[in-house]
Amino acid sequence: PCTLHAGFQAFGGGKPVSKRVSRPRKPGSRHVGCRGGGLQGGGGRRPKESRYPMRRDARIYIAGHTGLVGSALHRKMAQAGYTRLITRSHSRLDLTRQSEVEGFFQGERPEFVFLAAAKVGGIMANSTYPAEFIYQNLILQTHVIHTAWKTGVKRLLFLGSSCIYPRDCPQPMKETDLLTSPLEPTNEPYAVSKIAGI
Repeated sequence: PCTLHAGFQAFGGGKPVSKRVSRPRKPGSRHVGCRGGGLQGGGGRRPKESRYPMRRDARIYIAGHTGLVGSALHRKMAQAGYTRLITRSHSRLDLTRQSEVEGFFQGERPEFVFLAAAKVGGIMANSTYPAEFIYQNLILQTHVIHTAWKTGVKRLLFLGSSCIYPRDCPQPMKETDLLTSPLEPTNEPYAVSKIAGI
């Protein structure tokens, strides 16, 4: 099943407000990245009106646009007619360096941010370099989320992973299952960093 795991930050009035979304795919539903899906979700229901509608000409930054999820987001948004998509490769913008992140946000002034960037790897990489995985993910997501808030970003979507849920999590997974029992040890550093971001 296609499942969207995301930490959503809406910035308004100087106070970040967070929500978490976790939905198993239902027949006929529409999720970003699911076959036949669109950007608006809904399963036939009309999307709820937003205080910050994302116009087709809004300045939208997709962090991690070359990765699996980020590239799919970029492709779908371009197909949907979003004309001001902002991207940067790691060689041009190191998200683990606060000064670079702040300079980028001050220069580009994105209105919306999709945070799909992360240090990822398989079981061997997570087991061999646990400190690198937890440090780099914590630092890059903290820089992006905090700088987005400081520079007046309207909304930020932070993408997580199914590995943030317990190893023996009942199916389908629910938000209330988070932190109820041990994580899968082979990717625990990555999972812990993602939980902190959410």
